[in-house]
Amino acid sequence: MSRPSGKFVLRVEPETHGLLREAAVREKASLNEVCNRLIQRGLKGSQPYEQVLSCAREFLDEQLPGVVLIGSQARGTATARSDVDFLVIVAPEVKIDSALYRRWERFKKDLPEQYSVHFVHSPDPERPSGIWLEAALEGQILVDLDGIGTVLQRLRCAIASGVFCRRLSHGQPYWTQNRTEKGTKERAK
Repeated sequence: MSRPSGKFVLRVEPETHGLLREAAVREKASLNEVCNRLIQRGLKGSQPYEQVLSCAREFLDEQLPGVVLIGSQARGTATARSDVDFLVIVAPEVKIDSALYRRWERFKKDLPEQYSVHFVHSPDPERPSGIWLEAALEGQILVDLDGIGTVLQRLRCAIASGVFCRRLSHGQPYWTQNRTEKGTKERAK
């Protein structure tokens, strides 16, 4: 028996197609991405992280451009004792400081203790931090209202083309940015 290609055509009623298209526009994703997420959720049951997503939406309101699942849960290597790590993207005007985290601690209601929220701003595609490069490789986008999927795709392309390299030191990963020939020549002048 041959392995399925993963490609298929799904015929839906026009009304359903319209709702899916609206969801794609709202999430700034392709229709294909939205359908894939919905199918995956249906196969796995309800959205497993809806509680934290709902809480983050309420906490940040219009200042929540996105949420990305990272770490062992995203990689599929989690154990029963693993934390569940979320990158909660905040709008540029939101100051990420201890006061924000204190407000979150008071606000987060009854979220499971293993849920670990990390507030971040969207990455600078030219100079992303290591956490964004890791998220580009293994992160799962849970909310995308500001194009984080596109940014992560660009970072994956930059990693694939060798612009960013993942290295290890004493078993810990870190990232380097390869210099271009042009940049090296300009620095030598």
